[in-house]
Amino acid sequence: MATEQLFCLSQRTSIQHLKVLTEAVPEPAAHEVLILIRNVALNFRDYAVAIGQYTFPVRYDVIPGSDMAGGVVASGSMVEGFPQGDKVITSFDFNTLYDAIKD
Repeated sequence: MATEQLFCLSQRTSIQHLKVLTEAVPEPAAHEVLILIRNVALNFRDYAVAIGQYTFPVRYDVIPGSDMAGGVVASGSMVEGFPQGDKVITSFDFNTLYDAIKD
């Protein structure tokens, strides 16, 4: 079974609580896309989450990295329009949470 490394925040008091974990690479569910992340950056949103100052709800053990670029490696059975090899980036635009970014 393939594994991946990930970073998570175990506490919300300092960016120093960033931990590296190893877990099995997940299989995408029906409406999910599995992305191989090639580049990631921590931005101000990630810092605000790390110190407990982000104003929106955040799950426990959040994985920071709001800015990400990578490529599609697998898709769930209900996914259309994101073939393997497509390049992707993250976006915090509420109009494009589950679709391609529109021009």
